[in-house]
Amino acid sequence: MALGETILELRKSRNMTQKELAGDQITRNMLSAIEHGTAVPSLQTLQYIADKLRVSPAYLLADDRERAAFGTAEAMNRISQARKDGDYILCRELCKGVGGRSEITEAVVLDCDFMIAKDAFAHGELRKAEGLFADIYARDSEKRYASVCAAYSSCLSDISPSLDNDLPAEGDTPAGLADSFTLYYFYYRITAEKKHPLLQYADEYAGRHSADRDIFMAHIYARLLMLKGMFAEAAASLRVTADTFRDIPIPVMYFMSGDLEICCRESGDFKGAYEYSGLRRDLYERFLR
Repeated sequence: MALGETILELRKSRNMTQKELAGDQITRNMLSAIEHGTAVPSLQTLQYIADKLRVSPAYLLADDRERAAFGTAEAMNRISQARKDGDYILCRELCKGVGGRSEITEAVVLDCDFMIAKDAFAHGELRKAEGLFADIYARDSEKRYASVCAAYSSCLSDISPSLDNDLPAEGDTPAGLADSFTLYYFYYRITAEKKHPLLQYADEYAGRHSADRDIFMAHIYARLLMLKGMFAEAAASLRVTADTFRDIPIPVMYFMSGDLEICCRESGDFKGAYEYSGLRRDLYERFLR
């Protein structure tokens, strides 16, 4: 492809008019002549056009084979930046647009899909999350996400049988649960039993004396208080947790509201129990929309 054709194609791909590309450095007539191959730009003009199109001058001068290599490198840079910025939807679309997709880009797409599924889960879009986790599990040939997807699936089915996507249940140990929520949920289930054999590990996880306790650890700490019959203390801890942490995942708020209902009822605060029961019911209805 000739230099002028390359400039024309790039300008159109970026939805730029000749006026926008020409700016105040060259005339539209000169740009038109360059694009149609009847004029050759000076080095200064070539650099200016390349900067406006966000490519290098070498890219504009390269042949088709060299330009394909340049294009892949540029796309990978944009993929890396989108991933760094947390724009996982853009990142996966950029990956899908790379010609001759590799195992690396396929792995990045899988990573992005997992982050999108986690975001849907955290925002209470559980039906969407259910489908995404099942799809990730099916496409994950190396099973990098097998344990984590199974753990999310278990949580979804525990919230409602209608959210069961038939993934294998996660194991009886936290091995492989590198994701913070699934590790939390593992201990959430352990603290449902007073004599669970792994209860001591839940106590260590909660970090009872840690100033760095996060939302997940704080909830498990409150549940350990509940196991000891300290319902008023657990309720106070849960309320402080809810007031302290921002952006609490909605499923976690659902579990916390259930525990607050129990704590209020056991400590004689029936009005509070009624209010938290209503909150839990509202969240459940939201999950199933």
